[in-house]
Amino acid sequence: MHSTILKFLHHRLGIPLIFLATFLLTQSPLKADDSLTLVIQPVYGMEKTHEAFQPLASYLSRITGKNIKIKTYPNFIVYWNETRDGQGYDLILDAAHFTGYRAKELNFEILAKVPGTVSYSVIVPDSAMVIGIDELVGKKIATLGPPSMGAAKVSLLFNNPLRQPFIYETENSEKALELLFTDEVDAAIIPTPLVGALTGVAVVTTTDPTQHIALSASPVLDANLRQFIRDALIHANSTQDGRKMLSEIGFSGFEIPDTEKYVMAADLIHSTGLD
Repeated sequence: MHSTILKFLHHRLGIPLIFLATFLLTQSPLKADDSLTLVIQPVYGMEKTHEAFQPLASYLSRITGKNIKIKTYPNFIVYWNETRDGQGYDLILDAAHFTGYRAKELNFEILAKVPGTVSYSVIVPDSAMVIGIDELVGKKIATLGPPSMGAAKVSLLFNNPLRQPFIYETENSEKALELLFTDEVDAAIIPTPLVGALTGVAVVTTTDPTQHIALSASPVLDANLRQFIRDALIHANSTQDGRKMLSEIGFSGFEIPDTEKYVMAADLIHSTGLD
């Protein structure tokens, strides 16, 4: 039975046979209720986040033989309060500062990251003629609520407590853009990759980049399973099934993370005031 599974996974997923053998031989028979919880940060709101990352959960379910269920939350405050202790979930796909916090404080293992870095951009209507960030002091800015990366970046941009904008907290970047386009706010801060698809906006400033989002595993998850998931993600581009998953979630691939860079990013949580 194991030899059949080994051959299937090797040819279908491109995972080295020696590692597959090690993983399968250390696993107990799968139980009917053998499931894992994958938490996703609520960047798109609950429903859209679940829909956007279901292909990832399905891919991981196929390669592990476990039922991987997505869990997300209505906003970042609830999300942080429910996940900060590291209990009740096995895997989590998250921004750099949260990922670093879990690695530093909770002994989570960072398995794989999306390649490169990500920054945030403050945008205004192109008719606004805003040149510098200081011109937005006292103005209304839409952003994901704290302690999201967007909120952390706003805090760094406006570090003088006497010269602050009015913050309009939103559930997701789409809502921030909606408020901007209906003139309910003067500016919005969103992930820079989203800017390219927009028209009628101007970029006031772009933040320094941080490490891209990463998948981490709870320390209570079996070590062999953690390594197996890491390997399947890192090599996803080498298989048809993996490439299909990556295309559906909009990522170019996964790569080996530098844990120290994520641990350094954990300090951004302090800037939100919710550490």
